[in-house]
Amino acid sequence: MRAFRRHRRLLSIIGGFLAAGLGYYVLARLSRQPWPLAHADWGLLAAASAILVGGLILRFLGWQRLFARGERPSLPISFAVGACAAIGSPALPMKLDYVLKVWLCRRLSRGQVGVEAGVVSLFALGMVDAAVLSIPAAVAAGFISTPAIRYPLVAVAVAGIGFAILYLAAAKLHALTAVQARPRLARISGRFSRRVALLRDNLAAYGLLSASLWARTGGLILLLMALGIHASFLIAVVYVCLTAGSALVPVPSFTVGAGTVALAGLGIGIAKAATFGLAVSLLGVIAACALLAAISLFAGSRALHGRLRPAPVRL
Repeated sequence: MRAFRRHRRLLSIIGGFLAAGLGYYVLARLSRQPWPLAHADWGLLAAASAILVGGLILRFLGWQRLFARGERPSLPISFAVGACAAIGSPALPMKLDYVLKVWLCRRLSRGQVGVEAGVVSLFALGMVDAAVLSIPAAVAAGFISTPAIRYPLVAVAVAGIGFAILYLAAAKLHALTAVQARPRLARISGRFSRRVALLRDNLAAYGLLSASLWARTGGLILLLMALGIHASFLIAVVYVCLTAGSALVPVPSFTVGAGTVALAGLGIGIAKAATFGLAVSLLGVIAACALLAAISLFAGSRALHGRLRPAPVRL
């Protein structure tokens, strides 16, 4: 019973977000907009979904590495929190999925992961994400001649380099003499530096998030093929870079709109680009629901095993 109670909170939250993901799927299916997956190749869709699930796993592993080791959530909690936020992010305005992540981390870990640790990890995730985007955005900008697409890619690349420098500097900010001369600033910077992951963990997170980006790119190439749209590696990279780079804008549909405009600028018709953007959003929710269902099965099996395990006999 103790093991069952320990996992009951995780299972109840997972069940709620699975219901929300199913509701999103049903609403999208019953809406008046054309169903984006109506004429898709289901074999390619299944392969794209599997790759996107793998990309989510790599991303959540990278996010977990950005916590300080003493405050790092467990893998099931990291996966559950990330998948719940991925389901809720298409509908939550003003980046409230970040607030959701912090709240879920604290609640599922029973207070072991504090609010401050969660906020610092999300700050680090945004910085490392930007650094990961800098190289593919710079390379893609070299192959794009359309100014309306090339300049945003250059901006994403430059911003990524700047955020990487800022993140590395922020971890050492507390050691500066000018900071130490201001007690309040020294206290804040000291608390921040204590919650920043070690350099090797940051490098591991960079590698995992890079692998997640390329997995997402591969999944989008398969999705383009499944929808019968001209598929190319460059188109998928541009879409990933611009949608990820516009994620800081606090409007849920802005990233889909930015990707749609980018694809239209690359010669794909606006109708096909809009269909692809809706399909990406829907497939992302499906992938998150699949991962969340797997986590619920894992947590449920552990809870059931703990409940059915016979109590030790005391002699």
